[in-house]
Amino acid sequence: MAQDSRLKSKWVSILRVGMAVVVLALGVLYLLKSGQDWGAFWASIRNVSPFTAAAALILFILSQVLVAIRWYSLLRVQGIEIGIWPAIKLTFVGLYYNNFLPSSVGGDAFRAWYVTQHTPKRLEAAFSVVFDRMLGFAGLILMGAAAIFFVPGRKAITDFGLKPHISAGLVEKYGKIGLAILAGAIIILIAAATYSETRLLISKIAKVLLTRGAELTARVFSSTRAYFTSPFSMAWVLLLTFFCQFMFIFGLWLIGLELGIKASLTYYLIFFPASWVLGVLPVSIGGTVVVEFGIVFLFVKFTGTPTELALALALSQRIIMLAGSLGGMVIHAIGAHGPKEFLVD
Repeated sequence: MAQDSRLKSKWVSILRVGMAVVVLALGVLYLLKSGQDWGAFWASIRNVSPFTAAAALILFILSQVLVAIRWYSLLRVQGIEIGIWPAIKLTFVGLYYNNFLPSSVGGDAFRAWYVTQHTPKRLEAAFSVVFDRMLGFAGLILMGAAAIFFVPGRKAITDFGLKPHISAGLVEKYGKIGLAILAGAIIILIAAATYSETRLLISKIAKVLLTRGAELTARVFSSTRAYFTSPFSMAWVLLLTFFCQFMFIFGLWLIGLELGIKASLTYYLIFFPASWVLGVLPVSIGGTVVVEFGIVFLFVKFTGTPTELALALALSQRIIMLAGSLGGMVIHAIGAHGPKEFLVD
């Protein structure tokens, strides 16, 4: 009975957080797009068939499975065997929190914490999450940089820089929205700090860093060296990185075609990675608005896409990411992310 009560409480808390963040995100997006042509916006959305939307969602979910396989491969380099299925479950739990916490990497801390419950090699396991994220960023940057050489307007993109008056205009137009998002993020972080498990996690991390700093530094160096002395493993994880990113972007390109966006796939391979990197900035929930603004701005400026179509594409991307991450919420709520073999005390 007590276990059922705790499970119900966990479900309620997760759903409340999710609903609150979704409402906040939708409210901010409404402010962002309130000056757009609603008729053209909804007309473009209706052009997307359910089949294409489902295909894009499936491609996104499969891309996250590849992310899990990449992380599993990194763990094996460190001699950590948690099994492919636990790696997939923890990846989706982290994905859920990435989309419902400030910045787009908030869930990595949760993934790092939970993986340490599967192995006595706690530091190496946690560092694998950091290294996995670094690989993801490197893949995004390399993909975008490589794609630039295959677009006709590459000079305009490479020469692009925000002029001072443009920056001032953006701050004036969206500054209040940014401050509101930042205030909301601070409130959420303060609320999280009042949660006993969060405080315990913070205090444990601080204690370990203070008492074992030198030892931890040596082990991090050793872990890093293990990756770079395994060339075949690194080649494999880099291949997974490019393929998983391409799958999701390809799904978004399919949606873009039905929306009526005439930009080639190459532009998608540049603009979406650039926007996702911007989403790491801890000024919004899951990179919301930051990513969407980047997508709209880039497509409108460099491909001449109408604002309504670019916004529809940006929101389609957000909906797919949110829908694809809900599995992580379910996994966490039912406690399926915990190890069954043993727990580390």
